Amino acid sequence: MIMVEAKHLTKTYQAHGNPVKAADNINLEIEKGEYAAICGQSGAGKSTLMHLLGGLDEPDSGEVIIDGISFYALDKKQKAIFRRKKIGFVFQSFHLLPYLSVWENIILPLSLDHREADLPFLEHILNTLGLEDKKNSLPEELSGGQRQRAAIARAFITRPSILIADEPTGNLDSRSGKNVMDLLKKSHEIYGQTLLVVTHNEQIANEADRIIRISDGKILGGDS
Repeated sequence: MIMVEAKHLTKTYQAHGNPVKAADNINLEIEKGEYAAICGQSGAGKSTLMHLLGGLDEPDSGEVIIDGISFYALDKKQKAIFRRKKIGFVFQSFHLLPYLSVWENIILPLSLDHREADLPFLEHILNTLGLEDKKNSLPEELSGGQRQRAAIARAFITRPSILIADEPTGNLDSRSGKNVMDLLKKSHEIYGQTLLVVTHNEQIANEADRIIRISDGKILGGDS
């Protein structure tokens, strides 16, 4: 079963007055439960592809189908609700709100949809990620690894079908980075989630089911 499908995705940016195709007629299929790594050099277009597949940016043309739904055919409100329920995001820079506690940051996606947290599940996440003693702490009181784990917990809380991680170990030391990737893979295995990881780290990429290499906005080999 195909979970994420891109059809003829194109996205062009202006750089110093010149057009740059960050996504150049990309066609791609990612199966349900697959762990795929999106790799490429800086500026290759991998983060643009991630943003387009996750509904964080609009393509100039083309289509993204997520679990059978044509995402960009939805209106703005429908997109926001669908994205919060279906996709969990983990970013390199964490994106935790500094004035909210760890607990409040984690349940934020649920609060936006006026949904109650499954407290046993939330406690399970906190215990699994080693954050049970930090749930009332503010982000500034956490280490880099703890903040990344809080961001992962926030991505988990809605039980999304898809986890998208953009350079999730980029701001971490090697030990913390390994722990973060182990947690993402564990969630992928336990909950059967589709996992997409944008990375330039070949060691991380080689642990994926499939490596999708991108250069100059094009996928190299296989998909295009």
